[in-house]
Amino acid sequence: MLTRYGVDMQLLEEPIHVLLIAFQAMKHCGHASPTISEDVHETCLRRLTATSKFSKGAPPHLFVQMFTQLSVDHPERYLLAFVYGHLGQHDLLCV
Repeated sequence: MLTRYGVDMQLLEEPIHVLLIAFQAMKHCGHASPTISEDVHETCLRRLTATSKFSKGAPPHLFVQMFTQLSVDHPERYLLAFVYGHLGQHDLLCV
């Protein structure tokens, strides 16, 4: 799917790495992945898109505050921190 958005094939190694780590973490903790309906998926994508659009024009201090709140409230905050940290280290957050 990332290639449809113009992501170069050479950059796909990092998102695949993140997905494999997330999969292993979920498997290791025994968390069963729920089946997600198309409605829930669509709602999550709309929320993600809205957050992305909002954060583009936000001042840096507001973005940090928003990201901190999102991370603290997330049920898998350590995994989320890994994902954002890893993608940020490889300049993939702008994608």
